[in-house]
Amino acid sequence: MTVAFNEYLLMVRMERAKILPAGKDKKVYEIALEVGYSDLNGF
Repeated sequence: MTVAFNEYLLMVRMERAKILPAGKDKKVYEIALEVGYSDLNGF
């Protein structure tokens, strides 16, 4: 199965975003910034 780079990057970012909030009081925009989104609307 071949995955385009953009799709792969999205998958990696979303997997990381799922892990980050566990047990922490982080805001959505903080998680977005941490996984590489500078624009919250794109997240």
